[in-house]
Amino acid sequence: MPNTLVTLKKYGVIMMGLALAKEREQNGYPRKAFEARLLQIGDTARRAEQKLALKIDERIEKQYKKHEASIVEVKKTVKTIQHRKHSNTIRKWFKLKK
Repeated sequence: MPNTLVTLKKYGVIMMGLALAKEREQNGYPRKAFEARLLQIGDTARRAEQKLALKIDERIEKQYKKHEASIVEVKKTVKTIQHRKHSNTIRKWFKLKK
């Protein structure tokens, strides 16, 4: 078993589970400390993932609101143009001046 751990360290492979945890004292790292560190790494990864997910959600919401505001402005512009066009048509019908 010690050769396996040396080989894994040599090639930079990290293995989780009982296989490495059982090698405790032989390689100078107690099982309980290994398990505690493994849980700590998992917690750190989970917090990083949550932080990233929150930032992504915030950015999506910000872009959504920005696009929604743009759509509202376009709708207002279209209504204004339609109103002007309609007003001009009525003026032409009745030959009114502005």
